[in-house]
This record gives sequence, structure tokens and C-alpha cells, in this order.
Amino acid sequence: YPPTDEIVLAGLVHDAGSITQNVLDFIVDMSCSKFVRTSIVTESGSESFEARYAITAEKKYQQQNCAKVSLVKDPIFKTDEPMNRVKRIQFLREFQKEEIRKILSKNDDLDSTTIVLADFDLDKFPAFDKVVNNVESLQDHTSELDVLCSNGILGNGANSKRYHDTSSTVLLPDTFVHPIELREIAQMWPYEDSRFIINPEGNGESLTSTSLFKWFEEKGRENGSTKLQSNPVPVRSCFGGLALYKASRFLDGKCSYMHQSRAIKNAKYRNSLDNEVSEHILWNNCMRAADESFVVAVQPDMTTTSKTESEKLDRTSRKLALPRDTASVEVTTLSPTESSRPSVAPSGGPTVEKSDKPTLLPTETISPTANPTPTASSSPTEQTAFPSSQPSQCEDSDNLFYYGETSDAGLVKLRPCTFLYLGPLGRDAYCAMTDRGPSSNDLLPKEACRMSCGVCDPPSSMPSSAPSDSPVAISAEPTSSPTVTSPPSQVPSVVPSSQPSKCEDSKNYYFTGSYMENGKPRLRLCHWLTKGPEGIAYYCGLTENDKPANKPDLLLPIEACRVSCNVCDPPTSFPTSAPSVLASDNPSQALSQKPSQVPSQKPSQVPSIMPSDVPSAKPSQVPS
Repeated sequence: YPPTDEIVLAGLVHDAGSITQNVLDFIVDMSCSKFVRTSIVTESGSESFEARYAITAEKKYQQQNCAKVSLVKDPIFKTDEPMNRVKRIQFLREFQKEEIRKILSKNDDLDSTTIVLADFDLDKFPAFDKVVNNVESLQDHTSELDVLCSNGILGNGANSKRYHDTSSTVLLPDTFVHPIELREIAQMWPYEDSRFIINPEGNGESLTSTSLFKWFEEKGRENGSTKLQSNPVPVRSCFGGLALYKASRFLDGKCSYMHQSRAIKNAKYRNSLDNEVSEHILWNNCMRAADESFVVAVQPDMTTTSKTESEKLDRTSRKLALPRDTASVEVTTLSPTESSRPSVAPSGGPTVEKSDKPTLLPTETISPTANPTPTASSSPTEQTAFPSSQPSQCEDSDNLFYYGETSDAGLVKLRPCTFLYLGPLGRDAYCAMTDRGPSSNDLLPKEACRMSCGVCDPPSSMPSSAPSDSPVAISAEPTSSPTVTSPPSQVPSVVPSSQPSKCEDSKNYYFTGSYMENGKPRLRLCHWLTKGPEGIAYYCGLTENDKPANKPDLLLPIEACRVSCNVCDPPTSFPTSAPSVLASDNPSQALSQKPSQVPSQKPSQVPSIMPSDVPSAKPSQVPS
């Protein structure tokens, strides 16, 4: 059987030979039962894994009809800054994303494809059938979920169910569950809920990793769930050691696992171990900022089991360690290196502390030039007097804008471009705003969302990077007469222009005619038209009457997706300069200001109330 493109299993592990039998069974079941291709990025242990995989596949499936399992060598990255454990994992996640993209290069239905992303160094994966059922639920077009995380626990046994992936978990609206004392900035932020921040000591009624796991289980039982199937619990970010992703979201290119890792807004999520932000928080936050309809949730009954604390610490020290060729990573130290031999390459920066030993070679300093330049350059770079004739591409950015509101704690509220259509004031009101907020540094809506605000060709306030090839001489005095230009042609063109206006599907969101559970209009991009449950004809047939009364600025599919809806030549709202060759399906209702140059072929239904200046060429049939 050919491998399926509906599911891809992928993940990272330091030593493929150390993968537990439980996890190996899951890989074999995916490969041989569901024909799912698997990609494992590993540093060592490939031969041991391949031997164990062959034995297990033979035992369970007689090694027949199994999809390919690829073992990809852990690459060596050359960077300009030190790379700690988290930073290296961020690089490897991006590397593996490209490997997945290669696997799905011929897949044209990413909305129906699921990526199972996993840490292959876990002790136990969720039950195979549980994962398959959740994959099918995620692939249902009626599902609002984009990411579904496992409910990861640490250790074994009923008394060891402690939620373990706290550094990747952020509850709604924005509470980082990681213990305060284990954060780089050891404080609780004003908008966090203290009841859901873990206290390792478990004093009083404070939250522990055990009670957090139970909280997810209890939340999953709400809203009509059954003993066999619990409901997903929406969160801001999660992972849990194994998570399911809609491929269209995972591979859309908007966000990366290294997105603004050092940005001030992400400082609250940094842990004290690595002083870094979990790559899952970075990616989930970026996706959420790009699209407010992005939904992440924890599936309480899809549990993974991490290894015991001692095994976890040992794994952390080895897992995806620094590159084997340390010379490929430039690291600047703050103190002298204690070594019996000099380094292969000089440091990228001086040490701060003094060395206890003198240098063996004198320091070479840079002396001033013996022949200094006598005069300034005779041809310095000049600024052009006119802006470039080629403006930058106009589109809505992924940046957030200030929209005039602050929280109760005094923090400014920022929103993505989709908010222009969903906010209570309406798009025009937001685009007209000029207040940048208390800091005076935040973007205005019209700056972050140029396409939506209709400011695609603003005059440039900056000189172009190169002088004009044909600069225009600036007159010292204004002209006394208007500039003579060629008049427009009085004869219509026989052949239409060979350069029609560009017709394409835009990157704007449109209203689908339906609403989410919270009552907000459901918005989608053009690629979803053919995937939606109602069909493309339904969506392209939506009209102004279908819009919510309080959101008149929402785009319709026929406006956002002109190519997909086959409306590349819509009727214009202005009269043309020449008569139409073909009769219009929708004749104008307005009265003509001039009589027709050609007599009508049929008599009018209603006689004109205005006398004609030109006598009729034929006698009337009925006397006046």
C-alpha cells in the first residue's frame, strides 16, 4: 500500500537506540497499520533502532505494508551566538519542519492533513487508538481546533500523575503555570491568575503539578463529555511531549519556533534554567497573534509519560546537546579559559576578567594610518529628491497595533489585523486612529494593516536607497501657465488593454456566513473555500445581507477571493468612456443626459416626458 499523506509522525531524540519499547510499538503501529511516514532527527543510535524496528515489525505485522521510517542525522548549526539547550531545540524544530515539508511536497490538501509531533525520548506514548481518534477529530472540517496537546505526566503509577511540561503551558488568557521561583524574572505579572501558578512546596491550597493534572481532567469532564471521551481544554500554549497539528497551520510559514525569543513581551515566559522561552510558547503566541481564530487545547485523556526525575535530568543533559564540532559555534566567554592549549580560532570578543598569567605573545594593536585622507570625499552619497517609483509590497503585516484601550493594570492592549473586522468600532474607525498609546512607540492600525486600511501607496517620508536615473530639475519659480500634456484620446480603443488590473486571491480574511461558539463571526482565508463543509458555491454566493448587522466592514468571499470565486472582471461602479459592445445584463436605472446616437430597435414602454429637439424621420402612428 502507498504511504498516506493524511498523517506524518515526526520528532527529535538524542539517541535513537534508547527509544523505549512502548514508543517503538507506537512507531511500528503508525507505520504498518496506518502507513504513516515517520521522520526522526537523531544524533546517534540509528543502527540499534533499525535492528529493533525490524524485529518489532516482523513480530507484529510480518514486516509487510509498512511505510518508511526516516532517520535524519542531527545537523550541526553554525551560529553567531552561544547556543544553549533550548536554543538548539528551536533550531532543530525548524530543521525538522523543512523535512516534513519535503514529505508533503505533493500534498495539495494540507487542511485535511495532521502532523503528530513528538519527543521520542518519552517513557510512554498515548494509546495508539486514542491518538488515531483524535487525529480524525482534528481533520473534521467542523473542528475549531488547530493544535491538540497531550496531557503529559512525570513518573509512573497512579500516585505519580504530575503535570510535567510546565515551561510550555500558558492558560487562557495569559497565565504562565511555571513556578515563579523557576522563572528568569521571578515575579507574577498583573494579569496572571495566582491560583494557576504552580507552587512546588504545595503550601495550603496552592497549585501543584499533581493538582494541575487533575484540573485538566476535571475540565475535560465538563460540557457533556463521557467516560470514554473527554473534551479538549482550550489554552494559550501547550505541548506535553506529543501534540497534533493541522498541517496547513504548521507549514504556513507565518511563524517559527524562534519567533522573537528575546523580545521584551516574551521575557515573562523565560525559565531560569536556560534563560530562554519554550519554543512551543513562541510558536503558539505567534500564530495566535497572526489569527485570533487560532485555537490550541489540551486533551486530558491523551496522556504521555515522561521518565522519572533522575532519568529526566540525565536526558536533559544529553538531549540534543551542543554540536559535536564545538569549533562550529562561536562562544564569547566572560572569563579567561583554563586550557593547556590555545583555542583554534580567536574569540569573537575580549574577556572581561583579567588573566592570572601574562600572554605569550605581545598584543597587536591597530595603528593609525600613515597616510590619512587629506580632505573629505568629493563624491559623498547624495539623497535623492524624489521617492522611489517602485513602492514596497503592500499587505497586512503580522505586527500588532494599539487601538486606544488599556487593561485595568494599565497595560496597553494590542491586536492583530483581523481585529479591524471583529472589533466593536469597525474597520474605518480603527484605521483613522492617530493615538500611539502611552509609550508613543506602538504601531497605528493603518501602519500595521496597510492593505485593510487602504493605505497601500503612502508618500514616502524617507529618501530612496539610490539616486534617480533621471532626476527632475526643481524650478526656482512657479510656471505662469499650466503644463501642456497630451490630451486623452477621443476614440475608444478597438482592442482592450493587454495589461488588465491584477486579479488574485488576497491575503485578507472573509466572513464564512457562520459563527464560532463564542458568537464571533468565523473568518477564513481563501485556501479554505474548497475545504469548507458548505462548498465553494455557497461561500462565493454570500451577499451583504448575510453579514452580521454590527459588522458591515467584514469582507465577503467574493471580495477577498476573486480568482477562486471566478469574479476577476466585476462590473465597475463608473461609466465607461466608450459604449459597450455587448448589452449589459444589468441596464442602468439612471436617466441618460444625452439622447442616444442610434435609434432604439424597439419602442419604449413609457414615452419620454421631454420634447425632442430633433424631428422624427418617420410619421407617428398615433396622432398627438
